[in-house]
Parts: sequence; structure tokens; C-alpha cells
Amino acid sequence: MFRNEPKSSLVGRLEIKKLLILYMEKTCTNVWNSCLQIIKDNIPAQSFKTWFEPIKALRMEGSVLTIQVPSYSFMNGLRSIM
Repeated sequence: MFRNEPKSSLVGRLEIKKLLILYMEKTCTNVWNSCLQIIKDNIPAQSFKTWFEPIKALRMEGSVLTIQVPSYSFMNGLRSIM
């Protein structure tokens, strides 16, 4: 908070930051869902369910989508089938 800044101004900035984070999460989720649809259309249903449904979108920075897998061993398993 700036020295003479009213508390309500800080609260407003925090709310805007939360909204931006929600928007970015929504955007990365939309991008990931589009990717999932393409993948789903091109692999067997069981493979999709096993290997791609558990993955979650975390963030989007420029054109880089960061995803989260359930575990390190899951990541290795996914790499082995690609």
C-alpha cells in the first residue's frame, strides 16, 4: 500500500488482480479444452480417459500453456506413449 493511499483503493486493486487471475485461468482452461477436443478426436477413448483427462491447465503466458499432471510417474508414462 502506498503511504497515503486509502485502504479501499488497495482493496479495489486486489479485487481487480483476482479478476484478472480468474480471467487468465478461464482463458488457459479454454485453450486446454480446445486441445483436449483435438486429442480426443484422434486417439482411442480409453487412452484419452487414462492419459489426458487427469491433466489440468495452470496458466497461459503468451503462447505457452503450462499444464499440471497428477504425478511424476504419470508424466513419465505419458512421455512413453508419445
